[in-house]
Order: sequence, then C-alpha cells, then structure tokens
Amino acid sequence: MQSIGWTLAVAIVTLALAAGGFKLSQIARAQVQQQERFRVSLASVELSPLPVWIHGDLLGEVKFLSGLPDTVNTLEPNLAERLRSAFALHPWVCEVLEVRITQPATIRVQLAYREPVAVVRTARSLEPVDREGVLLPAAGFPNPEVYLTVSGVRSTPTGPAGTRWDDSAVGAAARVAEAVTPHHRTLGLTTLDVSRYRPNAAAASQIYLLTEQGTRVKWGRPDPDYPGEVSTEDKLDRLRQYVADHGSLDSPAGPYDIDVTHWQEVSIRPRQGTGPK
Repeated sequence: MQSIGWTLAVAIVTLALAAGGFKLSQIARAQVQQQERFRVSLASVELSPLPVWIHGDLLGEVKFLSGLPDTVNTLEPNLAERLRSAFALHPWVCEVLEVRITQPATIRVQLAYREPVAVVRTARSLEPVDREGVLLPAAGFPNPEVYLTVSGVRSTPTGPAGTRWDDSAVGAAARVAEAVTPHHRTLGLTTLDVSRYRPNAAAASQIYLLTEQGTRVKWGRPDPDYPGEVSTEDKLDRLRQYVADHGSLDSPAGPYDIDVTHWQEVSIRPRQGTGPK
C-alpha cells in the first residue's frame, strides 16, 4: 500500500509540474509576443523627406556606420539617444533635431540635412561642399554641373565626408558660393576662382567669378563685414542690373573684366588674357 501511495504521489507531483511548466511556457510565449510588439525594423524608421541632392539608402548607411542591429526595441531606456548618435554619424546629416518614439512600435527621426553650395575641383575629382566647407559624399552625387565649380584650390581633403575641409580657401569659397548659388545660373556664372585668395593678405586677397564665355567678375573678399567691403547684396544687385540691361554678363561684346568692389560704380573693361590679375 505504501508503494501504491508513493507512486500516486509521484504521479500527482509530475502532473502538477507538467501543468506548471505548460503554464510557464504560455507565460513566456506571451511575454515574447508582447516584446515583439515593441520591436521596430530599422528600415521602417520614418525620416524627414530626403532632398533631391541626396541619393541612396540613408537608413542602410546609418546602420552600417553605427553598427545598429536590424531591429531595435522601443522599450530600451536609452534608445532615443542611441539613435540620435547613430544618425549624427552620417555625412549628409547636419543635425538630429528630434527622435520621437511612439509606443508600441513607431520611430520618427527629424533631421536637418547638409546642402551643397559648390563643387571643388581637385587633381582627382570634383568634391561637393556645404556652406561651412564641410566635405560631402561624392559617390552618387547627382548633377555636379549645376553647381558653381571652385577652382584654384591647392589642397585635397584630409578627412572623410562629413568633416570640414582644412583649407581656408575652401571655407572662403563656400561662404561666397552660399550667397551666389541662388543666382549663379541666371547670371551665367559657372566658376568661383580662389587662386588669388590669401587669408593673411586681406588687401590683396580677392575672389573671382567667371562665366562660361570667359567674363570675369572681381567679387572681392569673402567676408562682407570686412572694413570698406561692398555688401553681398549690393554686389549681386549690380550684377543682376547688368544682366537686366544687357542680357548677360558677356554682352554686348565680352568677355569682360567686371569689378563690383568699388563703392560708387561698377568697372567694366574688355578682358585681356585668361587668368586673374
């Protein structure tokens, strides 16, 4: 009788353990399913709309640069900061404005993108830069011909895309290009020449703009706040007025040397030679 009772007790305990194990497995499965509700594929993260000058898979590139996994859990305590740091690594990203996580599984990232203002001609290639002289990705960069081409730069980039080009001439060109780029096509300007720019020789340091037909505009110094410098808007107004009066900077009998750096008047004379004087 004792043997039968013991066997029955063992059977009851075994059944209880089995039932408990089944219940635990149900709980574990439910917890896993619950956790899956909070998992987000990185490819489904919602971004600020990409501007026309950015091609390619920005989300995939962020994943590659940062080492983020394919999916993330929105319950992770530091996820927003982790995503902020990851997107800040991308060279097209100027600033991560906001990372918004909405439970259970929506992530929106608001970004400010860098915008090209010119392409710098080097011995090896054309390199796009933004208004601060930051090098931008050249691979897959669309339509470089629609931007001002910066000539006369003697250096090549020392850092990767997303870092500032360590050359004051590039920085100066970028500042001028930022002002001129919205108007350069209507003015017929194609090239921004910094071969005569010297940061420590302000009196003789000049930047020139050129048309495809060879008219050269003496723009002057890159910084409009320099004592005695004509304002950027006045320089642009003078060029726009000339185009309105004559049809183009090369008319009626160019190419010309046009100087917009004088306070009282615009100097125009037939151009002799091809290089800055």
